[in-house]
Amino acid sequence: MPSVHQIAGKIRSTLRLTDPDLDTSIGTPVRKIIDAVAEAISEASVDAYLVGYQYDIDTKTGAELDDFVKLFGFTRLPARRATGLVTFERTTAATQPITLPPNTQLITDSLPQVVIATVTPAVFAIGTMTVTVPAQALTSGTQGNIAAHSVGRALSPAQGVSSFTNPQAFTGGLDAETDAALRARFKRTIFRSMAGTESMYLATALEHPNVVQANVIGAVDRRREQIQITSGTGSSSIVSASYIYPDGSICGPSIASGDILTPDVHYTFSSAVNPPTVTSLSPTVMPDGIYDLEFDYLPSASRNDPSSYITNRVDLWVRGQRPTEAVETFVFDSGRVFNALTGSDLNHENFQREDETLPSVDNFFIPFGFSPVIDPSPHGDVMVIDGVTYIRNTHYWLVQDITPRGMSNRGYSGVEFLSLTNGLSLAEPANGQHWSHTYTFDATPRDIDVAVQRWRMVTHDLWVHAARRIKLQAHFAVILTPGYVLAAVEDAVFSALSGFTQEVSFDQVLQASDALAVVHAVQGVDAVRFLTSADDPISYAWQRISPSESVLETYAIDGRATDIFCMDDTVIDLQRVFLTPKAQNSWSVV
Repeated sequence: MPSVHQIAGKIRSTLRLTDPDLDTSIGTPVRKIIDAVAEAISEASVDAYLVGYQYDIDTKTGAELDDFVKLFGFTRLPARRATGLVTFERTTAATQPITLPPNTQLITDSLPQVVIATVTPAVFAIGTMTVTVPAQALTSGTQGNIAAHSVGRALSPAQGVSSFTNPQAFTGGLDAETDAALRARFKRTIFRSMAGTESMYLATALEHPNVVQANVIGAVDRRREQIQITSGTGSSSIVSASYIYPDGSICGPSIASGDILTPDVHYTFSSAVNPPTVTSLSPTVMPDGIYDLEFDYLPSASRNDPSSYITNRVDLWVRGQRPTEAVETFVFDSGRVFNALTGSDLNHENFQREDETLPSVDNFFIPFGFSPVIDPSPHGDVMVIDGVTYIRNTHYWLVQDITPRGMSNRGYSGVEFLSLTNGLSLAEPANGQHWSHTYTFDATPRDIDVAVQRWRMVTHDLWVHAARRIKLQAHFAVILTPGYVLAAVEDAVFSALSGFTQEVSFDQVLQASDALAVVHAVQGVDAVRFLTSADDPISYAWQRISPSESVLETYAIDGRATDIFCMDDTVIDLQRVFLTPKAQNSWSVV
């Protein structure tokens, strides 16, 4: 901001150009006028700056930022507690109902120790030995994101319980919102557009206390990436498209030369293949190299179908869970069986077990009233129907709807029930058999659906879905700093990496190099690399696992860890971290 002296000097210089003989020396009437005008201009500039600063959110931090957003009825999000499930186990079956009250407290064996508490009563039904219920960390923040199987003992009385565990990692624990995150959320929410827009749907979802991230998928999305042309052609790296629009593509400029390219003159863009390709028409005008590429596509998670002129469907995917128990009376329908008929709602290809296999044709389907289901039974791995005990993953399986309607409160969640035709060794439930059953579902899609419908454009077919999750375990080789204990470092690495992976949102990439940087920053880690197949041919790199912790996929090329791409409907949940200690003489791998 110019000073009074600088402004006066500028005025004098301008006047000398128009009238070189004008006397502007100190004391003259002209000089007094110039100084007065300069002072007035300076004061006005200061006032304008202060007004601009007062309403410029990007210049504010800390308490000043908090005070500013409060003017709009807005507050910084506090730290959030992690949530998950805990399982209580007895050595003998309960002979009568046994209830553990809510707020039964457990503590981890890991350091620093984290106390968790149950949210609902845990009821051992007659004849059962286990019960699983929702729980939350008592301490807010990322520290509550504990690894699977880290709960060790109870702090509260737990009558007749022999063991405690959390079968999966706790997730959702977040530290207090940073200044940068607060500014971004403020702009998305306060400065959002009118009803029926993407920003309105996003803002409404992000106002929910359980939602951390959200993504809106409509009929068209825009892909931006760098593409390398080799021998005249190059293919996009997109993996989440179901349809490529033929128009609207832009290729160029080259990152080397900055040349602007013209379609059908320098290159052709082929939308007939997925992923699309770019082909050079002349090596002289478009030589091999790296180019910017943009094009329109339909995400695979969208319910739209441009070929059938269906483009009014909007899908809102949210990251955040609110485990909720439901008690429901079921009626066994022996006519509701999985089939292989195209177009059938019960086509077995529309569903998936937790191990990602398909239900078997001719097995029964028992739909649950609330979706998506988190845990089909709180009483361990059993379901009791008319006095007969059926075992999970032997007699029945949790299945999720994998069609575009899946993971919403309109999707089909339930259990696949083994039939006599496919080898059931017990009696089939009778047709029309009634029984009461308790299960846990995620209420977040239902909550958001109620909130967002009031902002829905009348022509929009809007559905809300819970994010599909990549349950991940990671294997690292480390050289420990002298004096540090492996178990403590492993716990600290899990906490740091869990917080980092939760920041990777929809349609983003979890980069292996970033993960290594996070781990290396943990105290006690002197050096780190991913385990390779040369270290361990089975457990190495990143691995996607099922709830039973069986390995479904290893993210690696030539035995070495690769980046992980989250699709438009997918986020990452880190479950476990394994550290293998190495010395310098054993650090290298073949």
